[in-house]
Amino acid sequence: MRSAFRTPALWLISLMAFANIFSLSMLTTHQVIHLEDVGIAPVAAASALGLMVGVSSLGRLAGGAGGQWLQLRHVAAAASAMQVVGLLMLTFARGLPMVYAYVLLFGFGYGAIVILFPSMVGAYFGRRVYPRLFGALFAIVSVFGAAAPAFAGYVFDAVGSYLLPFSVATGFCVVAAAGSLLNRPPAMRTAGQVQHTVGERDTSPTAG
Repeated sequence: MRSAFRTPALWLISLMAFANIFSLSMLTTHQVIHLEDVGIAPVAAASALGLMVGVSSLGRLAGGAGGQWLQLRHVAAAASAMQVVGLLMLTFARGLPMVYAYVLLFGFGYGAIVILFPSMVGAYFGRRVYPRLFGALFAIVSVFGAAAPAFAGYVFDAVGSYLLPFSVATGFCVVAAAGSLLNRPPAMRTAGQVQHTVGERDTSPTAG
């Protein structure tokens, strides 16, 4: 397990998951306030949050299905890129069409990454270390991601705008998309021999 923490692949997967949790934590807390501030009716602003969670279910299905046919890193990069476009739509939303575009794009990408995160850990590092490794990573990214709502609230109180926190979340997703695209399974050393982990198309956390 310790050798996994020395691989760039693990940290790139973690970055993808962190960007997802950071953005989601921020949005579930602040997006309704932001939308009301830019003139969206309160009912529509609140409905957008519920609709985004619903759309994420489709993203989970698509993320799992896509990972069976395409390389996981390519699916992850596409999901993070959808989040980038969705966040830009939210940041500069001035009407319902942009709000619903945000809901569809970010919700779909967020849902896909929920599935791709454990899938990539299992596919890249195998079943022997998967339970401990995924548990450790999930705890780490969740702790840091939980700081997002407080960060956004502090900035909004200071400057009266969500532009900076939403831009930070967008930047994390941009880096996550680029990192995912470049993220290949690592070569792990076992018993004095270099062994590559399971193939990129294997999405099962129990695959070794």
